[in-house]
Amino acid sequence: MNIAYLSQHVDSVSGIGRFLRALGNQMIARGHEVHCVSQTCDGQSFRWHRVPHSHVSNGLDKLWYRLHEARVSKSIRAHIFHSMGVGGMAHIVSAHSCHRAGVDLASQMQSSPFWRRNWRLFDTLSLSDEHRLMTSESTRAIVAVSRLVRNQLLESYPIPPEKIVIVPNGIDVGMYVSSGRPGDRVLLRERLGISVGDIVLLFVGNEFARKGLKTLIEALSLLPGIPVRLIVAGADDPRPFQTLSARLGVDSGIRFLGTVAHPERLYAIADMFVLPTLYEPFGLVIVEAMAAGIPVITYRHAGAVEDFTDEREALLLEDVQSATELARRIRRLIEDQKLSRKIAQQGRQAVQSLDWNIVADRFADLYKHVAAQLAPTGGHS
Repeated sequence: MNIAYLSQHVDSVSGIGRFLRALGNQMIARGHEVHCVSQTCDGQSFRWHRVPHSHVSNGLDKLWYRLHEARVSKSIRAHIFHSMGVGGMAHIVSAHSCHRAGVDLASQMQSSPFWRRNWRLFDTLSLSDEHRLMTSESTRAIVAVSRLVRNQLLESYPIPPEKIVIVPNGIDVGMYVSSGRPGDRVLLRERLGISVGDIVLLFVGNEFARKGLKTLIEALSLLPGIPVRLIVAGADDPRPFQTLSARLGVDSGIRFLGTVAHPERLYAIADMFVLPTLYEPFGLVIVEAMAAGIPVITYRHAGAVEDFTDEREALLLEDVQSATELARRIRRLIEDQKLSRKIAQQGRQAVQSLDWNIVADRFADLYKHVAAQLAPTGGHS
């Protein structure tokens, strides 16, 4: 089967880029031919159909994709066109979020100086793409990464419920287990200047405000006398958060790494993973941290943990904007090592079902089902 993926990026940095890189490789391993209509592509075995991009801003890059994708896609003979939320049409659309719900949340919080708004062009084009793909007759199936996303899509668009299937993001469980080798931990901690007795909190996310970094910094100020170090990885402007941490007197314990390729390497240095995210349709980094065997603290309504129980697979925050609750949960893991080990172990066990071999089989079955429906007509028109 020939499968064509529509995505702005296939890479080892962004959430969607990493997802698609892994999914495409899984399909190639199953004997399928994989095409990618994208602006960047580091999938070595993919047949890359390059779409120009502006190199100026996310909004202009999305506009460039909108202008050129249809022309590029017409040259591809594929049985299935699978979109990551972009493009003029597709047979299958993966909904890694409901952009409408995200924009609504952002509009409620736009008075906050810490809320990083997607600029109007990006939001306008994203909402237009989402509406078109979700309501198009060409779209035979919509893949939501969680019940949260499924429910938000049904609330936002006139979609028949049976058209949406839930398939969570996959992870390479074995890779994250191996990333936690003791030798890696010692070496990486030394490189980052982390002392033997330091307790390392890891935060990974590309939108610091939405992911709750402000609350996490405030929580650190409520843990005096505890040798806590916070490692922040992600592509966002750190300056507002550096200003906040300096004002609260915790700046010396925070290190901003910027964009990190292959962030799984960071899990080896962490004593816990903390993501007090305000809105998380899934949260690939959450389950990656669990697979790496470190305890996780996150919001109970994050898509990745919607089937998990507080104090079993993770510590799940009730009030995600409460620095007091977050500080109490961090202190709990530090002081109760038995609980910390239990959560790490049960979290790792819980994400075994997300191994790519299992998740990719579900996509392969979906491709066969949709291709059978398209057989009389086929193609991308």
